[in-house]
Amino acid sequence: MAIGDELVGGFTLDTNSHWMAERLRILGYPVKRVTQIRDKPHEIIDQVQRELADAEITDLFVSGGLGPTPDDRTFPALADALGKELVIWEETRARIERRVQRMHSMGLLESPEVTEGNLRMARIPDGPAHVFKNRRGMAPGAVYQADGTRIFVLPGVPMEMKGIFTEELEPDFLAGGSAATVRELRFTFAVEARFYPLMRELEALFPDVSVGSRTFSPSSSSSSARVAWNRWYPPNAMARSLTSPNATRDPATWLTATARLSLITGVSVMRSSVS
Repeated sequence: MAIGDELVGGFTLDTNSHWMAERLRILGYPVKRVTQIRDKPHEIIDQVQRELADAEITDLFVSGGLGPTPDDRTFPALADALGKELVIWEETRARIERRVQRMHSMGLLESPEVTEGNLRMARIPDGPAHVFKNRRGMAPGAVYQADGTRIFVLPGVPMEMKGIFTEELEPDFLAGGSAATVRELRFTFAVEARFYPLMRELEALFPDVSVGSRTFSPSSSSSSARVAWNRWYPPNAMARSLTSPNATRDPATWLTATARLSLITGVSVMRSSVS
């Protein structure tokens, strides 16, 4: 969930969700959906409750709306959604106070006193499973448990979000994931519509695998196209494939099947990549 009127209104590009989705895929936590929500408390509450009601969701990542201004409403809305009280988290308040005093000593702030806006960032829903430090800003990140789902709440400032994610969240909470397996072939001068028969065959042979194509034109005047085939194996999908009637068609041999495509369409293979 990416929260902010500036995102929904098209004023700011939601680079956080793109970056986080890529990191989660690499770590073995594929994303089911990405949602943008306005800074409206009832909309935030409704979306959180919808996500918690989805039995397939094990982790919910929320970014944005943790700052010092009145339009930063994520923590109060989350408190209402979880039925919790807002409390001043003392460790966060003390960290904010130290940062304010340090910024004052550097001449960046006129006063060393913590303002009401600063204090707003220390008010979080009671009973967090963990509170992140945020070494690059004042707004804390936090983790909550609700109905078997972990809720990770992160600042919307990209530098702060990425810092918390890579330095604190990823090593402590996402270390046990199984990275996805991807097979990709790229072709030049490929007509995407002619991929249909082979894609249908692959879907029938490997129902647990996501198969897709996408096109790419290097320039508006170019007639070439690049089509990538991505094959993601969920955890244990390899073990299941080895005991299935199609056991001989494992991920390695799947790539050779795309050679048939070059014969059918007359396209040329650029390169293949595995991650």
